[in-house]
Amino acid sequence: MDLVRSFVAGTLALGLAACASTPPKSFRTLDQLSDKGIVTFTDESDVDAYLAAQEREQIEITRQNAAYWARRRERHEAEGDLSEEELEQLLDEKERQQAALKREITDHARRALRHEYRASLLKGRARAAELEALERERLAMAQKSEEFREIERDLRYSRYDESIVVTASRAPDVAITNTQEAGVDEGGLVKATGDHLVILRRGRVHVVRHGDDELRPVSSIDAFPPGDEDPDDTWYDEMLLHKGMVIVIGYSYGEDGTEISRFSLSDDGLLTYRDTHYLASWDYYSSRNYASRMVGGVFYTYTPTPFDEEWRKKLPFLERRQADGTRVKVGSTLAPSGMGMAGAMAVEPAVDADVMHGITACDVFSETLSCSTRTVLGTGASEYYFSRDAAYIWTDTGHSQRSGNASRDWGSLLYRIPLDDADPITAITAKGDPVDQFSFYEDPESDSLFVVTVGEFVFKDWGSFSLQMWESEYSNGDARLLRIPLDAMGNGIETLTRDAYQPLPKLNGRVQNRFVGEHLMLGVDSWRGSTEKALFVTPLDEPWVQRLLLPHTVGRLDRLGLDGIVIGDGLDNALGFTAVEFDEDTKAASLVSTYMLPAAEEGENRSQAFYWHPEDGDPE
Repeated sequence: MDLVRSFVAGTLALGLAACASTPPKSFRTLDQLSDKGIVTFTDESDVDAYLAAQEREQIEITRQNAAYWARRRERHEAEGDLSEEELEQLLDEKERQQAALKREITDHARRALRHEYRASLLKGRARAAELEALERERLAMAQKSEEFREIERDLRYSRYDESIVVTASRAPDVAITNTQEAGVDEGGLVKATGDHLVILRRGRVHVVRHGDDELRPVSSIDAFPPGDEDPDDTWYDEMLLHKGMVIVIGYSYGEDGTEISRFSLSDDGLLTYRDTHYLASWDYYSSRNYASRMVGGVFYTYTPTPFDEEWRKKLPFLERRQADGTRVKVGSTLAPSGMGMAGAMAVEPAVDADVMHGITACDVFSETLSCSTRTVLGTGASEYYFSRDAAYIWTDTGHSQRSGNASRDWGSLLYRIPLDDADPITAITAKGDPVDQFSFYEDPESDSLFVVTVGEFVFKDWGSFSLQMWESEYSNGDARLLRIPLDAMGNGIETLTRDAYQPLPKLNGRVQNRFVGEHLMLGVDSWRGSTEKALFVTPLDEPWVQRLLLPHTVGRLDRLGLDGIVIGDGLDNALGFTAVEFDEDTKAASLVSTYMLPAAEEGENRSQAFYWHPEDGDPE
């Protein structure tokens, strides 16, 4: 660690000395950095001081650009037409200016894009709800609710589910979906407890009793609070269940925050509304990831907020909804001491770091909901992952690439936020970007974090805000497997050395990746016309990669206990399922069998769309 710090310090000194412009003023010096964790703000004035440092750096960058082009104009006037090389540089500068403009309008564009997308879906959902109501009325004489008929159809195979994990409660809560980490429940659409299934569907929560070879509707309730006159402004797409408590999570565009509603579930399957709270945040939506987790009975959610001169107004705060629809502020969940940044951003202010990525923890079982938030500074591009002990956020340092002010290209940034608030937040800089949350695996045996990274985010035309939602899953070829010892993470000025990166096969297209036991599975799906039908497998402790040919593409990778499964599109519109077995001795993978389901395709791209149940007596 000392060698790394000495190398970084030397690089900083050489880089700053070589800079022709005024070196950026450090917010913290190297001597002021802690060995134990990242830099945290001391008070509100400290936050304002960093924003002022960012502004000074931005002014300096603008001054440099203006001086550069002034010199170019003088040369143009003195020598006549620009050379081809200078014309190319002019075009490059125009592209950089356009990129800067996109960053300045990120907040507006982000909301416009998401609102347009959500509005189209909400219109479709409103029309579907109208048609469903008419259908129920038409079938009333048959005394069979079409709504529950659809539920029965959707859940016909739900008994063939993933391994059952019984937790202490009045009725055992059962994990029926393939969660990424044991002991870390993820928000989802279907949960189980005892003899009941709890389903979140079209803004309603349904309870269905199973057993005796039948499914029987028990109760239903609105996912939104009573008296909500405009529930369509909220997107309800996550639910958690623990010890008789049902928690429905949605993002409210009307309230500009995360909506958290609590319901009590009785032993006989009856639902009772308790209350609704709003947690101020930006939209957290991801095309693959869920925002909420339940670990050890504590509710966690990802909470991004903007970092600018109005940061005081935008801190995460909790509000409680009253019976008449008004809101009462419970209080802020975040203090400046809970806000931090990597050492690289403190030594050299990062002008493009404009998002505080937060992890909010809530005691949902207390009579009055209480929450606290810890945030870290980064850019709009991010991915997050939860282990049983920590939350990880991968983002960027935000150092401007438009000038030579930064002493070096700091690259990407990884934060580790322990779930125990008493432990410090640590960080390290790296290269590349993860595909999604499945690109992470914290190995408790080696105290290491494994991360699959691909080259820079490919599609940047929409602005950095959209990368978290849609684009990080695409690769332009280069892929690496990183092994990061947890004790190598510190104040965030250290960087990973070359030996931490293991080369992986080139991947072009939308990447699927999944850690299964001590193996990594990789592939590219058929999105955007890819015809690749190969699965790549590598043991985590070996440098070799195995390539297996498949009869279908790689649309989803998942676990079958200690083994794996590949799901993807096959010929004649069939959906293929191929089981993959890992040999404990040789660590080699083999394809066991394939089943092709005719005229079928996957209907869900997010994580909890696959169910598996082992046979009785199967140790896995």
